[in-house]
Amino acid sequence: MQKYGLDDIASSDSFNQVAQLGKLAPAGTLKVKQNLVNNSVALNALSVVEKFGKDTAAGEKVFEGKNYRIEQKEYGLTITAQDGRGVILHSQAGEIKANLSPKDISQFNVIGKKIDTVRQQIDKPENSVIQTAEKLVQAFGKERADGTRVFQGKHAYKIEQKGDNLTITDKADRGVILQSQNGQVKANLSPQDISKFDAIGNEFVKREMKQVASVVQTAKNLVQCLGKETTPGVKVFDGKSYQIKQRGNDVSITAKNGRGEILRQQGGTTRTELSPQDISKFETTGKQIEQHLAAAAQRVQPRQSKSAVELGA
Repeated sequence: MQKYGLDDIASSDSFNQVAQLGKLAPAGTLKVKQNLVNNSVALNALSVVEKFGKDTAAGEKVFEGKNYRIEQKEYGLTITAQDGRGVILHSQAGEIKANLSPKDISQFNVIGKKIDTVRQQIDKPENSVIQTAEKLVQAFGKERADGTRVFQGKHAYKIEQKGDNLTITDKADRGVILQSQNGQVKANLSPQDISKFDAIGNEFVKREMKQVASVVQTAKNLVQCLGKETTPGVKVFDGKSYQIKQRGNDVSITAKNGRGEILRQQGGTTRTELSPQDISKFETTGKQIEQHLAAAAQRVQPRQSKSAVELGA
């Protein structure tokens, strides 16, 4: 589990004044201010667990730090201090119960500011362009002998990637418009460049959502056709390459090559770490299952497909 020491980020007493307001403020005012503090800590903890947390088999997202453990489960959030004090904040369905020290408040205030800075960096247009360019070159580029992968657009752009280094060249007359090398980015993007890459990025998102929906449906079909009920309400397909579990409409897929859980759909939320190879395997198997189901509907005994065998049927 990733360690992330909130103490290592910075030290700040900017919220300590709030903790001292009890000496000066009326009880009602203090309660309002304390609620604001609790909400602020909860929101910052949620940002931490969403950005740095790990998914668990139980459907939770967990961040394990040096000073705090943060758990997110559907509509609930829990912060546990690692110094023996136990749970210091619990939020469930909008209700927050907290026992925060001034140091807790200060640390979560600082980490909140840190995450805001990171978020501002991520939201820069050149970072969005880089993400889309990487997807383009990986999906449609061709690899040269020196390991450089190149995507040649019909008209506007040429994209080259080798390792973590990326270059985008305007094929008209502007030359290199973006270069990312060793974590340093130099960009000369026009509004038209950003707009074009945004549109391409949106198309990739739609494509990925369609692929994920197809994988989920194939996984459910596999469980229904070949799975076994292990506990009441839970069916499991245990193949050579993947294990698929389904409870009601919730489904999870675990890869057996050491990558762990690669997809979880629960309560309308889907988290995925699918590789192109995973998508390709499930796409092939999905087509074969459709053929099997059609054959079964005609009361013809279906023959086990090669792709189903590859998945471990």
